[in-house]
Amino acid sequence: MAQYPSYSFSTKFKQVPPELKKVEPKEGALGGYKLSQSASTRHQILNKEIKQDGAAKTYHRLVYLKVVNKNHPKKRAIIQADMNWVKRVHGKQLHTSLARQR
Repeated sequence: MAQYPSYSFSTKFKQVPPELKKVEPKEGALGGYKLSQSASTRHQILNKEIKQDGAAKTYHRLVYLKVVNKNHPKKRAIIQADMNWVKRVHGKQLHTSLARQR
């Protein structure tokens, strides 16, 4: 009978490093933005956040929410619609603030 080599795997990396752990969005990061609200209410909240933090930062937060909800198609569709709204309404400000970040 053939002998198979025994394999031993390093136990050094059994725990996930903290920088690779899933980061949950902070409560109130978008100033009360909730997917259950109506589109006009969400747009008012996004307008307030854009005035406070800028279009690019708000847009990046929406992108992050979209990634976090990657397995929820209905939520992703709502977030994508809001991202498109931000691009359409605040496109110039979004473009200039993204260009400044580069």
